[in-house]
Amino acid sequence: MLHDVGTIKPGSGHRLGGPLTGIDTPTLRGLASSARYLHDGSAPDLSSVFEPTNAPPGSPHAAFQTLAPTEQTELLAFLTELDGAETAAPPASPRLDFSPSGNSLMLQWPTAASAFALFSATNLSPPVIWTAVTNSPQTNGTALILPLPLTDAQRFFLLRSQ
Repeated sequence: MLHDVGTIKPGSGHRLGGPLTGIDTPTLRGLASSARYLHDGSAPDLSSVFEPTNAPPGSPHAAFQTLAPTEQTELLAFLTELDGAETAAPPASPRLDFSPSGNSLMLQWPTAASAFALFSATNLSPPVIWTAVTNSPQTNGTALILPLPLTDAQRFFLLRSQ
């Protein structure tokens, strides 16, 4: 997902031949050791990210300026502590939506979850045997869509990270 935290300027993106509509924000893990900051490297240190030049009024980063000085110090200390040593949380399972359509079942999940594989099972009694669904979904830009015939062989579905 692209974000604009207020640092995109009129000239941003022109080297790519068009306007820059947002930045793919990187993780905060290991932030303290990754200076220079912002998409153009205009913030030499972490506190500079929140200065009015880089965080103009109305931008998401400008909220930092409304914090009390002790809160600002605490936030910068917290961001510095995100050293990346802790293990990352597993990715959340995306929502799998379904709707009947005649003799078919339309399954749909976000395109952002394209790294997840779809599995089916005939029952949920242990041991549950999940079988990979090998049909290729189509996309409409925001969702992956897979029509499947309504059969007993595919009654339960699961999206699982690969």
